[in-house]
Amino acid sequence: MLLRSAACVLAVCGIWLLQVAWRRRAGNGRHLAFGWVALFLSVILWAATSHPDKGTALGIVAIMLAALGALAWIYVQAEQKPARDPADRRARVARAGVPEILKRIAAGILLGPLAGLAALAIATAGFVALQKAGLEHTGNLVIAMFAFPLLWSALAVVAGANSRLWRKSAIVIGAGLAPLAYLGLAAQG
Repeated sequence: MLLRSAACVLAVCGIWLLQVAWRRRAGNGRHLAFGWVALFLSVILWAATSHPDKGTALGIVAIMLAALGALAWIYVQAEQKPARDPADRRARVARAGVPEILKRIAAGILLGPLAGLAALAIATAGFVALQKAGLEHTGNLVIAMFAFPLLWSALAVVAGANSRLWRKSAIVIGAGLAPLAYLGLAAQG
């Protein structure tokens, strides 16, 4: 019970430190570091209270609940601002041409389904590598299932941050082809 209480306190403190770092924007290295360390230690304590796979999942859920509670608290404490008059808003005058629309569609396809397929390839390659290393099947499957959506979102953010379409394409295609090459070699040997 003491470890679970400490894990909950660490999760709340970690979220609070990350929130403080976000609000300060500058000179926030210590807050960021201690916030992430607190969240990491919270997950470790949860893993110590329960079986490692169940405890890790409980720790992640506890962190998400702490973050949700923090967001709700910030929303409740926020100062209510009056809505802007619709007449104050100005519509965009310039319309996008056909090439720009096609670039946006290509970027959407690239960052959506293609980044998802690349993340699936990375997660599958990780599953195969850990299976060859002798990791227990259930734990390996849990890792792959947690890794897939995290890799997909990370890949979409990293690729989407680049302004040029060819860079986005290179990131997503490279991230997808490298694990596919590994899987091809692993299947042969």
